[in-house]
Order: sequence, then structure tokens, then C-alpha cells
Amino acid sequence: MAASSSSSSAYHHPPAVRFPVGRSAGAALALAALSASGALVLAGWSVAGAPASRLPLALAWLLWGLTAVCAARAWWRSPVGSLQWDGAQWWFASAQQAQALAAEAAPQAHLDLQRFLLLSLPLHGGRKLWLCLERHRSPAEWIALRRAVYSRARTAGAAAAANPAVDS
Repeated sequence: MAASSSSSSAYHHPPAVRFPVGRSAGAALALAALSASGALVLAGWSVAGAPASRLPLALAWLLWGLTAVCAARAWWRSPVGSLQWDGAQWWFASAQQAQALAAEAAPQAHLDLQRFLLLSLPLHGGRKLWLCLERHRSPAEWIALRRAVYSRARTAGAAAAANPAVDS
């Protein structure tokens, strides 16, 4: 019976894992495809049925251009480094900063395509760090990362609060 509780405990507390984070080629392709399809729609509109006034068409192209530039800029500025679960807390070590950022809570999965995860990592001060993780960056660590992301593991402080010592 003790063996089953030991294995149960190991199940709820995934082992430490470090996973590399980089700019997602898949996200770049998706952004490029969306941008190209938007340009095709605008081109079709300009040929087939744009209003006589050129102002709405010019504003639409301007809006498309601004959106495409913002998407490219967001992709270019996406975080590069490593996401780490040390068994008690999540950390993000940026390639540009010397010190790792401690997360305030576990990452939240917003999109899970089995080989691609879009996560937000809550940082201190109310900020969120958005991460695109792809299996091909470290196939050997992918399953461990997914287990850690989806586990309900508690930190030592949360575990102590949930199981207060009973005075006799």
C-alpha cells in the first residue's frame, strides 16, 4: 500500500525539466499566411468592388500594412531562452538577461496542438510572458514538459498551507 502512495506522490509532482524556447517557425508561417490572405482579399476587393472613393481602400491597405508590421515585430521580439520547472517553481531564463525570471504561478496553456504549445507565464507585477513551445526543439524533454505544465503540483508554501500542523 505504501508503494502505491509513493507512486501517486511521484505522479502529482513531475520531475524537474528545462525546455528551450525560441522563435517559432510555425508561428512565422501562420502569420505570413494570414498576412498574404489579407493582401489577397484586399486586392480582390480593389478589383471587384471597391467604392468609387479611394480613401476606404487606402485606409484598408494602411491598416493591413500596420497589422503585418506589428505581427512581424511581435514574432521577432518573441522570447528566446529556456523554460524551467525545478520541482517547486517555474522559471524563464532569457538568452538576453543574466538572471532568470521567477514565475508567480504555473504557466497556462492557451493552445495545445500536441506538438505545439502556446503558454502564458505569469510574472511578478502582473506581467505575462507568452511562449510558443515546439516539440522539435527537444523531443526527449517534450513529455516531461507537458506533464509539468498540466500537473497540479503545489509549491512547498502551498502544500504547508493546505496541510497545517495540528496542535494537540
